Amino acid sequence: MEKPHVFLDYGGLIMDYQFTPETLQRAHDIALRLINSHKGIHISPELLRESHNLAIAEYRRAREKGNAEWSMDVIMGIMLENMGLEKKISSRTLGGIYMVYDHDTKPMPTTLKSLPELRKVGEVGIISNLPHNAIGYELSTFGLTDVFFPIVVSYQVGYRKPHPVIYQEALGRAEIKPEQGVFFSHDQEEVDGALAVGMQGYLAKNLAEVLAKLKTSSK
Repeated sequence: MEKPHVFLDYGGLIMDYQFTPETLQRAHDIALRLINSHKGIHISPELLRESHNLAIAEYRRAREKGNAEWSMDVIMGIMLENMGLEKKISSRTLGGIYMVYDHDTKPMPTTLKSLPELRKVGEVGIISNLPHNAIGYELSTFGLTDVFFPIVVSYQVGYRKPHPVIYQEALGRAEIKPEQGVFFSHDQEEVDGALAVGMQGYLAKNLAEVLAKLKTSSK
């Protein structure tokens, strides 16, 4: 029997993402120091937070229209415009701060133990909803850079799961037919999106459950 190409959701299945008021404030603090280090610029913490909130609200409204996705550059560009700094500060530099510091992440308890066995079952890729490439940074931090192929992130294709385009992009990069792909997520809507394009799709809470399901279905 041909080995499947397994596609995994990232946050909540491979990695534990913790986005809290404290982690967001950490990113705000670092961003404020960067911005105010520029000669002639002094932005208050209140203006920075308000500008960020407005940019995120606009981003979320766009997401509600057909699962459209923006890049972090676009979001940060709006934030800088709200502060009147769009011609003075790089949106990419500012985005790099929020990409790294506005959340904490670590492998979920079963991830590191399950991945070697999971790779024996078939190729393993990632399909994730993110407006930036924190995945690359985080995988390298935990020594997982060469484990996954392909890695398809929503900001790259302009749409979020469960829009069909992001699954089709993953299948195209893997060079497989839909029925050869198996997608796992902790979110039923995302699983339904995979099923809608002809992939197999299952709910799972962690990679141990993914592995158990794959072993059962191969018998």
